[in-house]
Amino acid sequence: MPQVFSIKVTVKADVAAILSRVALLLMILTT
Repeated sequence: MPQVFSIKVTVKADVAAILSRVALLLMILTT
């Protein structure tokens, strides 16, 4: 079970990083 938990945490971190990059791209494109 701890392995599954760690995988979920890493997936959440990856999603957060992708969302931050997308937000930066949107900010650059909309200006």
